[in-house]
Amino acid sequence: MGALALAALLSPLCARWTGAGLLSMRVSVALAVISVALIGIAGLANSEVSAQYWPALLTLAATAAAFSSHRLFDVFSLCGIGLALNVLLIGL
Repeated sequence: MGALALAALLSPLCARWTGAGLLSMRVSVALAVISVALIGIAGLANSEVSAQYWPALLTLAATAAAFSSHRLFDVFSLCGIGLALNVLLIGL
């Protein structure tokens, strides 16, 4: 969750205070999506679905909803989030 908070601070919404550009947001979103997806995949590795799978899935869904808004819309971020959601949902 901390990685997603960092991605939010590096977004264009906070660029006035942080000075961050679009590339820094995209890199931080990519790293956050990878870490959340790996946590969810680790939850699928057991014979039963572990408890960390559901928060990872909900976090990615909420992030996809946030990046679908007009102010945060970014195709690169949505593609990465969509791929992670696809992996988690198909892996279930």
